[in-house]
Amino acid sequence: MGGGRYWLTVHVGNADGKLVAMQSFTTVNGDEEGERHSYVYSNEPDHYSGSSNAEPSIIFGPVEQGHGSLSIYAAVALDTTVRIEADIHQPCKDAPDCASCLRTVDGTKTDSQDEDLCVWTDPTAKDTDRCQTRTAWMAKGLKRDHSCQHHWGLDMFTRLQAGWQCGGETSTHAATRDNPSTELSLEECAEECHLANVAWTGWSGPAHWGSIGSTRKILAGLEGYDCEGFEYHEESGSCRLLSQVQPALRTAWSGGNAGTKCYVSKENVNPCGFVEGEWVRHIDSTFYYIGDESLLYNLKMKDGAVPKCGGVSVFGDGRELPKEYCNGYGMESDGDAPGFDRMCSTCLDHMLQHQLLVGPIGDGLAGCDAMNTKVARVCQGDDVELACPRGTIDLTETTMAATYGRLESRYCSKAPAGLVVDSMCGSRGNVADIVKSQCQGSSTCTFTAEDESLGDQGCSHVFKYFNVMYRCTGSSN
Repeated sequence: MGGGRYWLTVHVGNADGKLVAMQSFTTVNGDEEGERHSYVYSNEPDHYSGSSNAEPSIIFGPVEQGHGSLSIYAAVALDTTVRIEADIHQPCKDAPDCASCLRTVDGTKTDSQDEDLCVWTDPTAKDTDRCQTRTAWMAKGLKRDHSCQHHWGLDMFTRLQAGWQCGGETSTHAATRDNPSTELSLEECAEECHLANVAWTGWSGPAHWGSIGSTRKILAGLEGYDCEGFEYHEESGSCRLLSQVQPALRTAWSGGNAGTKCYVSKENVNPCGFVEGEWVRHIDSTFYYIGDESLLYNLKMKDGAVPKCGGVSVFGDGRELPKEYCNGYGMESDGDAPGFDRMCSTCLDHMLQHQLLVGPIGDGLAGCDAMNTKVARVCQGDDVELACPRGTIDLTETTMAATYGRLESRYCSKAPAGLVVDSMCGSRGNVADIVKSQCQGSSTCTFTAEDESLGDQGCSHVFKYFNVMYRCTGSSN
């Protein structure tokens, strides 16, 4: 499991009950003291089967409390080849090789608080033991042998390929002397990032110098934080630790971005930072829609046709491909398709391995619901109601902008006296600004589709209709 952080879904009580959290508290009853246990669980039905790759659910819904305790057992196989912390107590000079030196805590001192970690030094130093305490290494001005280092840190991160760089916030809690730091190798930068949230325990990792005791004093005033990733510049050896990553956003920082590589923690389920509403194409040609909380929906084609929401292609009115998407396919025949980027598919694979696939997008309401998308269509004179019970109305990226007129004959074909339906008028999106100014960001919005409020579009004698597609943002399916 690579030292990652994990949570489990446990079914309790009945088939639908899912354990959310365990709670413990101390009780005092007269002279009797004891510890009681309770658990919080959800009975919200899940939209997955036990054998589907959508398990486990990450949306719990309403919760209830129960009393009692339980034990969870897991079979694990320890990796004896990886040592994150030094576990051999001996004088540094007694370590015969690099691997032993990295595992050694110098035990020659009487005060355990002043024990030193060891450094494998450059072989050019004469009359000096290769394995030195960190204190001696610094005092003597010895060079470090950078070929001697751990090799577990980089395995905890996904490197974003060329064209992708880390944006985001540089951590203010980094335990390095400076951030960006020029004192860490690539491997050490990865180690420091992965273990940044245990700094409060006295982590004596590669960013810290001197004895364990002095390191703990240095870290005493620092808070642990979740290091989501880091940037590393090979030529300058510059390491920037990030407390928040925004991949693909280019930002300026000391040393510039040229030659900088971005590494994102594998514990991040969405390493490419795909946003809700975005389309991504896998190397197998499948399109995926990015939903709320990074949940994935795969596009289900029927007889080669793109699914529709409210009679409109989910890619946009009349479109066979999305207007914009992250293209990991690489075999597009459409000349307007974006360029091939392998990371699009790589990040999708990572998300699929983290069980983020909810299900397919098909025709009808199921497709609309998966995309948090709704279509409103009414005839002239009727009331329009836009509503997002668990979010707000978003009209900024709609594939069918608000339209008032008659562009097709199939809608509102029976006209009241004095109006005709055999003439076309209006244009797509002709009332988008009006509706957006009235409804954008609201949870509900109601108005009447009429010439008085939307304009007669130069055809007051024509019986019109209104339609719009909108998204509900900040909501959960």
